[in-house]
Amino acid sequence: MAILEFVMHPELLRSVIKKQAGTVDKAVLEGVMNSVDAGSSFIELQITPVKITLVDDGKGFKDKKEIEDFFATFGTPHEEGDAVYGKFRMGRGQMFAFGKNTWRTSNFQMNVDIDKHLGFTLKEDLPFVGGCNITIDLYLPLSQSDIYQTIQTIKKMVKFVSIPVTINGERVSNAPDESKFNHIIDEAF
Repeated sequence: MAILEFVMHPELLRSVIKKQAGTVDKAVLEGVMNSVDAGSSFIELQITPVKITLVDDGKGFKDKKEIEDFFATFGTPHEEGDAVYGKFRMGRGQMFAFGKNTWRTSNFQMNVDIDKHLGFTLKEDLPFVGGCNITIDLYLPLSQSDIYQTIQTIKKMVKFVSIPVTINGERVSNAPDESKFNHIIDEAF
């Protein structure tokens, strides 16, 4: 008797990536949560009609094995205590769903365009980049009202992130320990 593994057809993975990505603001928020989980001390976002960039100084990907284990492979569970937000390493797919992605980290560059190929190109031995720099060249341009709505939603969701988060040069987060609250309960933290 043989024991065989189930596998996923690439079109199912493409469908999972596209369907889990509800809105641009949700995709960007996933990037922010990844940055927090990576131990970043800041997050800078730029949002324009055709491009979104996210820059942080987190741990990024230190070697090719980490890229294979945690970028190329969807669903690898986090180990206990290594993430505040992440659970199954699926969030980056939401960013992939909205445009061509370029990720620069360490000495690597990963280029993703899931509309053309369900995979990525990997460039190695590039000049060192600390943290992670992500550029999303959007498949569909954002209107000014889309940009406004995206920024407002992200502002609301990152209001009490413990590190500085800026959008188009404006700081939009407030450290919880520096904020005044009317009522404090342990569950809030």
